Amino acid sequence: MPPRCIIRAAIGADAVLAEARRHLGEEAVAAHSVVEVAQGLEAGAEFLIVSDAIWSAEMSAAVMASGRRLRWIQSLTTGIDRMQRFGLPQGVSVSNVGAAFAPAVATHAVALLLALQRRLPGALAAQARCQWERSIGADSAVPLGQRGVVLGFGPIGQEICRLLQAFGMRMTAVSRSGTACDWVEVLPATRLDEVLAEADALVLAAPLTAETTGIVSASLLARCKPGMLLVNIGRGGLVDQAALLAALIEGRLGGAGLDVTDPEPLPQDDPLWRASNLIVTPHVAGFAKDVSIARVCEVVGANLRRVMAGQAPLSLVTPSQVFIG
Repeated sequence: MPPRCIIRAAIGADAVLAEARRHLGEEAVAAHSVVEVAQGLEAGAEFLIVSDAIWSAEMSAAVMASGRRLRWIQSLTTGIDRMQRFGLPQGVSVSNVGAAFAPAVATHAVALLLALQRRLPGALAAQARCQWERSIGADSAVPLGQRGVVLGFGPIGQEICRLLQAFGMRMTAVSRSGTACDWVEVLPATRLDEVLAEADALVLAAPLTAETTGIVSASLLARCKPGMLLVNIGRGGLVDQAALLAALIEGRLGGAGLDVTDPEPLPQDDPLWRASNLIVTPHVAGFAKDVSIARVCEVVGANLRRVMAGQAPLSLVTPSQVFIG
């Protein structure tokens, strides 16, 4: 039996395959390499479920080769910057996982911010020296009454705003469109400088695009409120890391929490590692044991049902074509 759906997953492959087989039976197959993806597509597969994190130039070439029946790609991540960088075939619809990772990623962003506010890097450094260092308390802060800015107002940015509002932080979201929202202030990107002049914290939750690459530049950091905290759970390319390091060393930033860097992994000799007011986690914000995988599988199942019924999948990130179940 030729495959109808190919699954190439970086994480949770067994669960995603099991979900696909609930709808397609043995017509859903796992691929463990680009070669196996290409073989499945050559055999006539119509659907590809794949992690953006493992998309590559080789994968792109295999997918875009001529004579394929592929008509839908389901990304197992929210961002599809690698797919966009290496290329996607024309006429094929692409969907992401929507809000599946929002609870985990937003919680991680808030955890990084709270750790910086409570001066936990200093506490852990003192613990490693076996020192009872109470002086860190003098500079500790809490979100209550502070001004927070989230750049990017998709599902993850919205959940970050919701969580920080619950801590009493006065939130403003900045998005490309600046479309109004009835529960939080949303401003267009043209007003980013204005709000950063008063912001105690900036959380990056925007996708990496031509417009957002390097948006946190030396000039932007120079215009921020002195002592502002920066958290990045979006993509490493949003930040000029040399400028970030300089701002941390000079004390213009109060601290930074990064779950993403550019490149990844961050090289061992990168001076950013040695910034004392920095927390780095290795791109794990979306991990939440079974919660995130279960939510991803819900999206995969829902979209498979829609596609097989001739409907467009949810969370499209490219224009939909007509689907015939």
